[in-house]
Amino acid sequence: MTWYNNEHRHSGIAMLTPAMVHHGQADRVLAARHDVMLAAYRAKPERFIGAESL
Repeated sequence: MTWYNNEHRHSGIAMLTPAMVHHGQADRVLAARHDVMLAAYRAKPERFIGAESL
């Protein structure tokens, strides 16, 4: 169960671990992911076909 709760990322909860969600870290992790994706988009927008909403 340790692996399942702390390491395995679940597609049903935005590729987060259950522990991240349970301990209230989901918003922080998702915001950090968004920042990384924005930086990647700004650096090479041609790689993001159909991503006008970024």
